[in-house]
Amino acid sequence: MYKIHKIGGACIINNDIHATVVMEDYSSAATDRLADFDVLSKERRKVCAIHIGGVYIECLLKAMLCCANNVTEVENRSNRWIINEVEIYRPSHSLTTGPLRDYLPSIYEDMPEDVLHSLEYIACPNDIEYISYRYVSSATVSDEEYDEWYCNFINVFDYLQEKKREL
Repeated sequence: MYKIHKIGGACIINNDIHATVVMEDYSSAATDRLADFDVLSKERRKVCAIHIGGVYIECLLKAMLCCANNVTEVENRSNRWIINEVEIYRPSHSLTTGPLRDYLPSIYEDMPEDVLHSLEYIACPNDIEYISYRYVSSATVSDEEYDEWYCNFINVFDYLQEKKREL
């Protein structure tokens, strides 16, 4: 079995450079999406704020996964990752299932029920996945619906900020 190490963007196998694999910088993306979310929410751009707020949570969770585990992308197979020497399908946009939940037990197993409910809600508000809000008309989301989504977002945000310090 090969020993795999990630050094910058290079995947090092047994001290030989095997391939250059460029993974997303989820931590920087999360920071940028939070700044975008801040602007959108202040302007009450509800649909875009819901979409970008969900993307922020996704990027933050993926950054936390990469911080807590040894993660590399499989060369020529961008839909596959190696996490702690186990090849898996790359995490999708799901915030509540799959590799995020499997490889972040300290986040998900300790999650209070109200935060889990909030995470499920921001993942799919009004039965539309957050990632699909990029296709939704602004007339679709009422002020009340956005305010409910925002309260759930803050609940998850506060919890993840606390957990981020523990990693």
